[in-house]
Amino acid sequence: MISLSAQYAVRAAMHVARGGAWHTSEEIARATAIPPGYIAKILNLLTRSRILESQRGSHGGFRVVRDPWQVTLYEVVRSVDPPSEFGSCRECESPSIQGCGVNRIFAEIDHQAETRLRNVTIGRLLQDCA
Repeated sequence: MISLSAQYAVRAAMHVARGGAWHTSEEIARATAIPPGYIAKILNLLTRSRILESQRGSHGGFRVVRDPWQVTLYEVVRSVDPPSEFGSCRECESPSIQGCGVNRIFAEIDHQAETRLRNVTIGRLLQDCA
């Protein structure tokens, strides 16, 4: 349901949010057990989504842009995974979601997952893990 990239993005965002200082990609990869070759992609996507900011140079690295209590899991997951529907029924001949019971169930699951992700913040995850 949640891709490995999204799981890595959550781990990386939580690690960076835990400390207020700049974190290098090497340090983030080591601390989160994310492969070094993969961390650059994840950090780039989190930066493009304005969840993290980056700074080059010897005193640079990555840090969160906003208060972790304002960064939702939905934002982090969507920074690496575009929205997609849970699935759809290929068996019935109904041309609309409303006409198919399977499609309605899948749409409901999509809605519930999105709602849950929007209601959990990185700050809350950090608090729950403390």
